[in-house]
Amino acid sequence: MRIRHLLAGFTLTLMVFSAHAQARQFPANAKHGVASFTTYPKIIIEEVAYLPAPGLRIWNTNGMIVFRRSVSNDKLDIRYTVDSYKLIDRIWILTPEEIKNLPPSKNLVTVNGSIS
Repeated sequence: MRIRHLLAGFTLTLMVFSAHAQARQFPANAKHGVASFTTYPKIIIEEVAYLPAPGLRIWNTNGMIVFRRSVSNDKLDIRYTVDSYKLIDRIWILTPEEIKNLPPSKNLVTVNGSIS
């Protein structure tokens, strides 16, 4: 019985670590930006105000979907997509590692200053 519990715990640990080890995949049309969520319902990205799509999905740095109102009001590095109505429909809040791995760009500025 004890061995079964140890094996179950070991399997669960492997699943957790393998989930964290996998890099998140973003759609080809996902853009990078620095977003501010201070003025509900608007989302300010690079000083442009966007409205959220009715089905907006926001993934936090752990890959979990979170509610719009639960996102910090601080400026955050994100990847995002815009639908055909110019509404934000998907947002991924980037981890420091994902920010470091962004493709180089002439005008790319991030919140933590790791890319300029």
